[in-house]
Amino acid sequence: VSANNYRYNMYERIDLYYQATKLPVLNSEFSWGHTRFTQRALPDEPEDGFSERSRMMRNGAKSLARALTHPAFVGYTWYRWVDLPGHTPPISFGLVTIKDDPNLSHTTLLKRLNARADAIATTGLGR
Repeated sequence: VSANNYRYNMYERIDLYYQATKLPVLNSEFSWGHTRFTQRALPDEPEDGFSERSRMMRNGAKSLARALTHPAFVGYTWYRWVDLPGHTPPISFGLVTIKDDPNLSHTTLLKRLNARADAIATTGLGR
């Protein structure tokens, strides 16, 4: 099953597809540059809150790591290679900017998660 999901609860969405089909699930579009990630408060936030960037990165990493633990999850693709005009990192969608510079907010965290994907999936570290 190939499905797009930009929601924080990616694990639960994968499970819905899996329970209905009993097939492997590819999240064919994903990005944590949406307000669902930047505006979602974290349980450990200080009283004055985290910045939108920090919230986005923490929520995104947590959501993707948890999704990696679902036994039917076979992978994901990032939503956009290049940012849209008017988008400015770090709150943007592309892995590179319009000027073709890496969006380090996304690429650094994705590299780290991807490098640990097998370990996260097999040990359940994302739960």
